[in-house]
Amino acid sequence: MRLIKGCPLSNFVNIDIGNSTWSAAPHNLEELLSILLTSFGFQILEIGAFHSDPHPGNVMISDSGDLALIDFGQVKILSEHTRLLLAHLVISLYEGTNNFSNILNLLRVELSTDDLELQRTIAHILFDTRMDIPEALLSPFDPDFPKELVGVRICNIPTDVFMVIRVIAIFRGVFAAFRMDIHARKLWIDIARRSAKSSHLASHVKEMKRNKSELTELVEKLKMLNTWLRLNNLPCDRKQMFCFARANILSVEDIDAAVKLNKNHALEVAFAYFDNSEKHRCLELVLMNRAVRI
Repeated sequence: MRLIKGCPLSNFVNIDIGNSTWSAAPHNLEELLSILLTSFGFQILEIGAFHSDPHPGNVMISDSGDLALIDFGQVKILSEHTRLLLAHLVISLYEGTNNFSNILNLLRVELSTDDLELQRTIAHILFDTRMDIPEALLSPFDPDFPKELVGVRICNIPTDVFMVIRVIAIFRGVFAAFRMDIHARKLWIDIARRSAKSSHLASHVKEMKRNKSELTELVEKLKMLNTWLRLNNLPCDRKQMFCFARANILSVEDIDAAVKLNKNHALEVAFAYFDNSEKHRCLELVLMNRAVRI
């Protein structure tokens, strides 16, 4: 444990009849907060572990003028899968591509609209700190809030992804109070590209430009494969199914075809999280399945 001499960021807030105003803050506060936000890009996208409660009381301005984070009692650790998908999401939002929609699906963030532009707006609100879009400054209860967004629901957000969104929301609140417009995607893009470049997801995400019917077909095939694996007491959790998807092996028949064609690399990718006995038993069952079909 280390003593940090200074004062928390929350000391600069004044409450006046329900309105929060900020005063007497350091002259270089925007630069300091940009550095802090960049450090969270590193924590989330490169390390995969981050301080998940950076409210102003946990952000110290030291006597030397530096920023320091305190109270690491709430730290979230991301799976490799989630970390890399978030990196690709940042890249898509920065570059303005449509890949973000498929990435949201892979992150299991489910929205009640298929409208791509509405999804894009919501993705920026959830995963970026930009304040230069009108929706970022409005409450859903504001009469000026776009009517097309009022009825959109977020049907599902996994806990780990929610904690990332929570961090973004905290930063957004601080930036709004200071009337700053600092964009996470711009500060995080180099970190995101570095993480994505070194990942096995890079080629997979580039190939995700499928229309919705193709994506639905892929999911249905994986569900059937998942059921077959489960019924045979074989590994079938999310990380295993993701490996099958990455290898483009989506069914028992695909496993059989990969064996026949000696696609050893694809099989290695698909069975990355199987031990030798599990892989051997799975391939035996596939051969039995082939014999039944014949």
